[in-house]
Amino acid sequence: MSSFISADFIIPEHFICQSFQLKPLSPLFAAEDFIAIKLSEKEIKYVFGRAHEWPTCDLSFDDNYNDLVRHEKEFNERISFAYAILSPDDGHYLGCLYIMPIKSIEENDLRKTFFNAQAFFWINTSYNKNNLEQNIFTEIETWLKEIWPFQKVAFPGRTVAWEIWEQLEKGSRIQKITENVLQS
Repeated sequence: MSSFISADFIIPEHFICQSFQLKPLSPLFAAEDFIAIKLSEKEIKYVFGRAHEWPTCDLSFDDNYNDLVRHEKEFNERISFAYAILSPDDGHYLGCLYIMPIKSIEENDLRKTFFNAQAFFWINTSYNKNNLEQNIFTEIETWLKEIWPFQKVAFPGRTVAWEIWEQLEKGSRIQKITENVLQS
């Protein structure tokens, strides 16, 4: 599969700001990632959509480790980009960010018309205090606009309601959806 970004774009290996830092997600984070998922399982359920079952209640450490191996491989192959969200001092594993192409088998998928990429993230509920999640969202959104080569990135479930995201995928109710997307 080819990359959804240009070959000459240098993928950021690190990002740091006042609230957090990002590092490519890999098996090095397996223990911290697994603990954060299990602690936040109910709150992060369906982070990838209402029909997506991740994380499953029977997610094992080995299953999660294999997911991290896959994320690292996809990052290196420029297929998609997953980052560990860490505290600025590396002391705490806060969650994950995923930057992905919009994949679909739908012929009239309007999501690809309006957006170049989609991004999802989740935060370990143990650390989500003092508007941390909103601060992280604001910083990630700015970082994607200023550094990455995308014209418009969707944050399904955040900047685009799940109902609209699902309708865009099917190409239905074009006029109403177009107005809603353009207003956001």
